[in-house]
Amino acid sequence: MASVWSRAFVQEILNREDHLSAVYAISNIWSSRRGRSESDPCFGLLPCEFNAQLYLNYVGEVGNGGHVQFFLNPVGAYASETLGALMELDFKEIHGVLARAVAAFPDASVPRDWAARERLMQSFPESVFAQWHCLDRELYAVGQRRWQPLVAYLRRHESEILDTECG
Repeated sequence: MASVWSRAFVQEILNREDHLSAVYAISNIWSSRRGRSESDPCFGLLPCEFNAQLYLNYVGEVGNGGHVQFFLNPVGAYASETLGALMELDFKEIHGVLARAVAAFPDASVPRDWAARERLMQSFPESVFAQWHCLDRELYAVGQRRWQPLVAYLRRHESEILDTECG
C-alpha cells in the first residue's frame, strides 16, 4: 500500500518560502512511493514529478562530478528525456547547456546502454571534456536561479500531486 501524506503537510511543503527545501522535501515524498520502478513509465511518477526529478538528477550529477559523471551514471541513459523535461519546465538556458553536452555524441544521441556510453566517451578527444568542464560551470551558474521556478512549476501541478500523494 502506498504511503499517504496529509494534504495540509504536502501543501505546506509546496508553499515554503525556502524553495530548495520545498523541492527536496516534495521529491523525498514521491521518491518514497512504494511500488515505483525505473521500468514504469516516468519511473512511476506523475509527469510533472518526473520532469522535476530528471532536472534534480541532472543538476545533482553535474554538481557532484560534472557532465562526465552525468553521462557515466544510470541517469545518463535518460539524457533525451531530460532535454524534454527541461523544455517542459521552461528551463531554456539549462536545456541549451545539456544540448551542447549531448552534441558530443554521434547524431547528438546518448546511448541507453551504459557500456556503449562508456566506450564512446573513452574515444572522445580531450577537447570534449574541456568543453564539458566549461558547461559544468555554466550549469552551476544558471541552475542556482532555478529553484523558485521549479517550485512554481510544481505548484501549478499541486492538485495532481495532492491527489496522488495524499490518496
